[in-house]
Amino acid sequence: MAPDTIEAALAAPPDHPQFLVTFDDGYTDVAEHALPILTDLGISCVHFLISDAVETGQCKGIPAPRAPFLDRKGIADLTASGHRLGAHSRSHARFDTLDAAELARETDQDTFAYSCDRGAARRLFAYPYGALPRSGLSLAPNTLAFATASVPARAWDKAPQAIRRTFLPSDDIDSWPKLTDHWRRSWNP
Repeated sequence: MAPDTIEAALAAPPDHPQFLVTFDDGYTDVAEHALPILTDLGISCVHFLISDAVETGQCKGIPAPRAPFLDRKGIADLTASGHRLGAHSRSHARFDTLDAAELARETDQDTFAYSCDRGAARRLFAYPYGALPRSGLSLAPNTLAFATASVPARAWDKAPQAIRRTFLPSDDIDSWPKLTDHWRRSWNP
């Protein structure tokens, strides 16, 4: 599924599983290494950005990042290549450990400043660590929020703020068939 077809898929849900390529955190190595490959393959995807990391180059929730974070130029390059941006919180805190006030700060309007929805009807959000909040979070109704494989696989229109994602580890490609097969078998429209 291309990121620009998300709204259409919600209006007319597919009768079979779809996949959407996503990247979390906004590291420069994604733009440097993955972007050329994705472009060659004609694949666009969603990049979930941490707003504090874009602003300062640092992230409280990731004290030792594996690579530098994207800056505004890197973000512009992604969007110019047809990729969509979503929010990944303000500081990458674990949502299952936060109280209501902290959750509100992590998902305030500034968190979505770099989501660049380009007129899309839906905002996109990915929970840091895929961890759903215990309670107290109220995302805007037009927000699609992505979690991890710990949530049930359901159609997006039935659980728009708890969309399941399956992590495919780049260092263990042999595990991908098993992971995706499990997801397909557990999909429940």
